[in-house]
Amino acid sequence: MNKTPLYSYHIQKAKMAPFAGFEMPLFYTGALAEVKAVREGAGLFDVSHMGVIEIAGEEAESFLDWVSTNQIKGKKTGSATYTVLCSKEGGCIDDVMVMKVSDSNFLVVANASNRDVVLSHFKQEAARFKSVSVHSLFDTHGLLALQGKTAADVLKEIIPGALNLKKHTLANEKHHEFGPLALSRTGYTGEDGFEILISFKTMRSLWDTILSQRQVIPCGLAARDILRLEMGYALFGHELSPTISPLESVSFWTVKMQKERFLGKDALMNWPTSRCEQGIVLSSKGVMREGYAVFKEDTNVGVITSGGFSPTLGKSVGIALLNSKLAIGDRVTIEIRGKKEPGEIVSLPFIHHQAS
Repeated sequence: MNKTPLYSYHIQKAKMAPFAGFEMPLFYTGALAEVKAVREGAGLFDVSHMGVIEIAGEEAESFLDWVSTNQIKGKKTGSATYTVLCSKEGGCIDDVMVMKVSDSNFLVVANASNRDVVLSHFKQEAARFKSVSVHSLFDTHGLLALQGKTAADVLKEIIPGALNLKKHTLANEKHHEFGPLALSRTGYTGEDGFEILISFKTMRSLWDTILSQRQVIPCGLAARDILRLEMGYALFGHELSPTISPLESVSFWTVKMQKERFLGKDALMNWPTSRCEQGIVLSSKGVMREGYAVFKEDTNVGVITSGGFSPTLGKSVGIALLNSKLAIGDRVTIEIRGKKEPGEIVSLPFIHHQAS
């Protein structure tokens, strides 16, 4: 089982669990308390199990535009762009964040479960281009995510340049104590926040420094999953997969069919389905989970891809892959332990007051 550089901290403070080949903190004080901390203050996540890949060279931008459903070419230096990587068959390889350091240098953040697959995919597709290099930072650098309403107030005391960053942008910082940093104003929670790429050598020092600030608590993967679900964000293996195209997922907006070409475009143009993913709020006290069947009257119309209890709303919410789009407000039932519980189709995100 792999371990992050902060394992010695986590093992003393957190409930641990295996995730994507890593032993990771599931929660510290408790998932619901950690969600509340992020929604009202600030929480710090170790996400260094995710894979950061450096793409460099004169054709780096063209290469990333080719492998991405979203528009990468022409983005400003310092931009951070969420995109999906498709296979030539139109299924999803992963969803990633592409950060433009310069015209010839990019950082790509891949999911932990897919980082080796993405690295191999990039190396294979890079062979189409004359001037592209693909380099893994898996063994040298990791990510910390400081998320929450007060994240900027916290980080400005440690990294003054943090306040200058706009949403979805990136900057390189050189800190006297922590060394070179790549700092982006991005996240997976819907709140304001920052993700910090840092060397393994100085990661623990930065982690301890951030946690020494008022109103910051460590948070685990359970809270992270609830926070992303409340915002209706995709999780690979649930809302996105090799058999679920980005067009029918909650990440449909990343697919720019007006692009002249990208890997998987031809397959997506002929994708043979009317399926789509929509949000459901449960009307009863049950809790929706992945795999639960969704019914409209007596007809099975889909399946829950992600579900759980939303502490912000005080009820269960879920994302469902439906056979066809339903109207907002339509009544459905979800089969929970052999009983059909009432629910309603709603627009995403489930909560609207956060900074998306």
